[in-house]
Amino acid sequence: MDRVALDHVAHLVVVVVAQPHVHRVGVAEQVVEVAEDFLIGADQGVVGAAFGEQKTVVVPDIGQDGRVIFLAGSPMRSCAVLPLTVGEQRLGVLELAWSQTDGATPERLTLSTAFADHASLAIYNARQHDELVRREAERTALLRQVLTAQEVERKRVSLDLHDGPLQSLGVGLIHADALRKRGETT
Repeated sequence: MDRVALDHVAHLVVVVVAQPHVHRVGVAEQVVEVAEDFLIGADQGVVGAAFGEQKTVVVPDIGQDGRVIFLAGSPMRSCAVLPLTVGEQRLGVLELAWSQTDGATPERLTLSTAFADHASLAIYNARQHDELVRREAERTALLRQVLTAQEVERKRVSLDLHDGPLQSLGVGLIHADALRKRGETT
């Protein structure tokens, strides 16, 4: 995004799905204290509509749209909510709001759509990476268990093999010694 376009965006929120709710994870500084843990049902408001329909929802005047879950005192007057998807997988939505009505111009929507596409891929890749790390840790733990079990079994077999013949040899030596002593006494 170029600097001029960013100067006109007063409020940016990336909403990532946390089923069955949608959770705001990144919020402009002036709203963080109010919205940090703000949960919206996946079927509520403009965010829920964009997520459910997987379509961009533009609200030219927040005050005139009953779907907007409005934070009291917010200077925002218009918004656009773009779905974040990769293939058929729904990741969340990107919400942009402006302090003037009709803030979602075609140029801003084009730029926002490109950003949403890149954000979708970044979120998807981060989730895939986390899953790969989790599976690798699980595989490592299982491999460690297998190696430990193998070592325990190796020691057991080694003791069985080592002790069995030694005990037999020891018993044989005792019998041989007893026979030798008998032979000397007779």
